[in-house]
Amino acid sequence: MDGHLSGVTCPQVLLLSAQDAMLSRLILRNKAGSEERMRFGKLAFGSRRAQSTPAEEYVAAAKEMLAESGLEQLESKVLGFLYSHSGSLKLLSVLDDTSRLLHQVLHIFSCLSPFSQVIWALVISSCV
Repeated sequence: MDGHLSGVTCPQVLLLSAQDAMLSRLILRNKAGSEERMRFGKLAFGSRRAQSTPAEEYVAAAKEMLAESGLEQLESKVLGFLYSHSGSLKLLSVLDDTSRLLHQVLHIFSCLSPFSQVIWALVISSCV
């Protein structure tokens, strides 16, 4: 179903299984506890074969399930987008920070008395 949903094709719709990806990565990194290993075994081999399957088959199944989970494709697309748009994303971040700081300055000025506002206006105009 790569990007197809009820007859609609969209390259930005990715079907993925986060649980399959998580369990697969735990198996591949040898960090799965007994409960995660059992859950993975039931998903990959079924309830009957989960306990009798050798570790090598777990690793092979984990590689296959991770590829089929769609998570690696999502990660690739997200990282590709961030890389190709990094300049504009950085500029948007700077603009957002600047806007936030200006709002803080305006809030401070709105709290000052009218006399203080005139003094600050004179100070700022003399700096420019």
